[in-house]
Amino acid sequence: MYTRCPSCRAQISFELPQSADSFPEGYKHKIKCPSCGVTIGVKIPRVDSTATAQPTYTPANPAATTFEPTYQAAPPVPETRSESKKEAKAAKNANKKSGLVRNIFMMIFSLLFVALSTIGYLSKAGGPLADKLPVWMGGIGNYDGISFIELLIKDFESVKSTSDIKILIAAILPTALFLLAGIDFIVAFISSIGKKYGRAWNLVASILIAAIAVLILLSPVIFSGIQIVDYFKEIYLNKYFFILSGAALGIVQLLFALIFLASLKKKVK
Repeated sequence: MYTRCPSCRAQISFELPQSADSFPEGYKHKIKCPSCGVTIGVKIPRVDSTATAQPTYTPANPAATTFEPTYQAAPPVPETRSESKKEAKAAKNANKKSGLVRNIFMMIFSLLFVALSTIGYLSKAGGPLADKLPVWMGGIGNYDGISFIELLIKDFESVKSTSDIKILIAAILPTALFLLAGIDFIVAFISSIGKKYGRAWNLVASILIAAIAVLILLSPVIFSGIQIVDYFKEIYLNKYFFILSGAALGIVQLLFALIFLASLKKKVK
């Protein structure tokens, strides 16, 4: 291939690097002008386009004399390890899509869990939303993860003196869900700024959130010994359908986390 030095205007011929097929579109190959010593970047075309028949070379300056010298560029100086890592990282990132959309989905799921817990807290006895929610939102108080934190701050001794471990676990589960959802939102928000998506973290967090949400739904069956058939019959008769929302939302988030395990690498047509 040929190019012209932007400094001394000398014509330079050079060969494509052997690894040109791995370069992203628009990658600039560095060569050193044999005439003036200036290092210049030459845009390397895609290998699939160079594999076809190429037109006859036309000098960059058609008006140049036939005696205008063409310089053969020397092989590029081997890059240092840090430079090689930087270029490899840049090429890898160029072939990846942004994880912004995936992080937005995770932020939405986290906010829904935080909202679920907050409404559950406000709807408790004596709360601003007590007796103001429709019947079908009954059971949302089971996802109240704020009251236990409030109790720890105001009366830690009563929590410490609780002898029934089942009651303690049942109280901790909604708080664990609330805190984990909050942490998940912060991680997704920071990741969206960096336009990266942490597949491992989001998968683990989604599994934990879904598991805790299902445990909250089934806590009366697990800790109180209520028959599961009678429990769901009671939900149906009392129209406490919103108690199912947390578990359903957790399962949906887990499904999205599994879907988002797919690579962010761009498809090359």
